[in-house]
Amino acid sequence: MLKEFDKADKYFPDGIFVDPKETNEPKIRFRALSKYCAEHGKKPKDLTDEEREKFIIRD
Repeated sequence: MLKEFDKADKYFPDGIFVDPKETNEPKIRFRALSKYCAEHGKKPKDLTDEEREKFIIRD
């Protein structure tokens, strides 16, 4: 999965991609989330709330 993100870097250099439907919805740092999961051998659904919170950006 990280290889796909590497290809997207030229389009999303900050690693953040969102579909801005609602301005008050949090954004997720998918690249960082994917890297963290790969390094810790976890799937995103298996993260604790505390771990997941590290990747949420609230305005």
